Amino acid sequence: MAQLFADLDDLLIREIYSHGYPEEMCVLREVCGRFAAVISPPVKYVPNNLLCEAAENGQIRRCVIAKERGAGSFNWMLQYAARGGCREICALAKEWGATDFQMMIYFAACGGHAELCVLAKEWGATAFNEMLGGAAQSGNAELCLLAKEWGARYFEMMLSSAAQSGQESICRLAKEWLSEARRRLDTSGEASTTSLKDATDFNGMLYFAAVGGQSAICHLAKEWGATNFNSALSAAAFYKHTNICILAKNWGATDFNRMRELAIICKNHAIRELAEKWQANN
Repeated sequence: MAQLFADLDDLLIREIYSHGYPEEMCVLREVCGRFAAVISPPVKYVPNNLLCEAAENGQIRRCVIAKERGAGSFNWMLQYAARGGCREICALAKEWGATDFQMMIYFAACGGHAELCVLAKEWGATAFNEMLGGAAQSGNAELCLLAKEWGARYFEMMLSSAAQSGQESICRLAKEWLSEARRRLDTSGEASTTSLKDATDFNGMLYFAAVGGQSAICHLAKEWGATNFNSALSAAAFYKHTNICILAKNWGATDFNRMRELAIICKNHAIRELAEKWQANN
């Protein structure tokens, strides 16, 4: 085998390496000096990490190998399989002892897999608010509606998740549902059974849009009435979104000291220097 790769250039070796499974590449490094010379040793796989990766990618054989090597995180296996859309591996995880169907329904929604949300519900899942958040994150309006039909009412989570992942149409849907819920409460005079505080409070939306670096959603939140620009500045500084920092400053944010502190924590020298410049000019 060593002779087979002897005439390959380094670039081609790296290309071959990038398309192989880690365990296969480990074998190549052992038997072929060219691979060992060009490619750094792969990060050692913990069996549970292998199990989760294999589950999400629909690789049953690798799941079995991971279990034989000592992997036992079958709830995580279930969650990653749900996100990857593999019903067969979800069933295998359940057979091996997985029981956390609440997280399964969330991960299935994050992956946009309605059939696995239905399966999780059949197996006992009731975490429909979490499902709503996952569906919002993936931008799946049909799944959002399904979660709502099943009883989800945490539309603020839906709005925050959609804002962070840049799903404008879901943000608009969440705003519509928040307004409807607020109107029903105002009409009935009943106490809220949800986290609903104010259907016109979009500061949370602005914050999570800043976390995700979603400038268009930040503009939308401001258009809808968000005013907490210091919070957006802090989020943008911590998550290293310079463009959102500038946007927040232009809108009136002034807490450059906090911005600087967060930039130091996350070791972002460019944002730290920007904060110091703004402090000096303030």
